[in-house]
Amino acid sequence: MKRSLFVAVLLVIATGAMAAEMTGTARKQFDRETDTALRAYNREDARAFFTQFARRLEINTTAESFKSLYVNVYKKQFGNLVSRGDMIEDHSAFNEEAAVTCYEAEFTKVRDGRIVINWKNENGTYKIVMVEFQKNTR
Repeated sequence: MKRSLFVAVLLVIATGAMAAEMTGTARKQFDRETDTALRAYNREDARAFFTQFARRLEINTTAESFKSLYVNVYKKQFGNLVSRGDMIEDHSAFNEEAAVTCYEAEFTKVRDGRIVINWKNENGTYKIVMVEFQKNTR
């Protein structure tokens, strides 16, 4: 998963497609949609979690896929989210078509973590493509 995220970000940055600064409106949308998905993650509510996801992913946004990745993998490794910190500016970028946001995070099992989210613009609204939890490697 990390390799696919790295490749996606590298391709977008290499083509010069990402804007240097995120607008306040975009940041608020990313924060709001992120918080909605993360609250659903803590409740293990697949339906609410996937509400924020892109339509093209509907086939993979099932209760079974949620349990397989977010409950059986991330919950076991990271636990529940305790708090989402600020967006990490130098690890986040966006343009009109896509975005990557990265947040500091504390989980019950990993105190120094990160949340990385890939986004796609669908009809003027950014929708989640992937949510990944990572241990901070600073």
